[in-house]
Amino acid sequence: MKKLAVIIPAHNEENTIAEVINKVKGVDLEKLGIEKEIIVVDDGSTDSTAEIIRSKFPFVVLLSNEAKEGKGSAVKKAIAYSDSDFYVIQDADLEYDPKEYPRLLQPLVENNAEIVYGSRFLGRGYPSEMLFPNYIGNLLGTFIANALYGGSLTDLMTGYKVFSRAAIKGITITRKGFDICPELTAKLLKKGKRIYEIPIDYHGRGKKQGKKIKLIDSLFILVTLCRFRFWD
Repeated sequence: MKKLAVIIPAHNEENTIAEVINKVKGVDLEKLGIEKEIIVVDDGSTDSTAEIIRSKFPFVVLLSNEAKEGKGSAVKKAIAYSDSDFYVIQDADLEYDPKEYPRLLQPLVENNAEIVYGSRFLGRGYPSEMLFPNYIGNLLGTFIANALYGGSLTDLMTGYKVFSRAAIKGITITRKGFDICPELTAKLLKKGKRIYEIPIDYHGRGKKQGKKIKLIDSLFILVTLCRFRFWD
């Protein structure tokens, strides 16, 4: 049986972390011949995120950063820890539903793809629950990524990225924040990898609900895309 590492970066997610873990646990992947390993990387939380995991979910692998380092750092730590066959990045909020896992994994199991992105825009327009500045920033970043790397993506910054271990072998993650998304995409496309997209549901949250990505992150994303195209 193959193994899927579900990587959950978490910073101050005490309100949602238990529900997310329960949803991940409840997804049945046995028909695909896959077992799950749930890895939460507590990224310097100052609330009870880590305590909730320790007390309620002993089957979860809990890794920790003493101070907040960012999503990229958390993903890098989890990948280094796990020797799974597949990896999926799962945000610790409730924007993305783990029920999508079977569809995301199907192309990998059937050896039709090494990388699958869940697109929030494929076959639909602007998701009404998404913050409009984030929508515009993602459109711009996706357009630039496609122009620089010859891709055909619709959703660069999707939280659902699934990889086979072979696909990311040899790729070094250097970005610590949300710019891990353009870094991974840039390096995969530069290696000639095809990124397969499928449409997914999305339940956006606003700043009051803890949305962490900011407008300034769009600048870091664009800089990252240009850096790995021309200088790295």
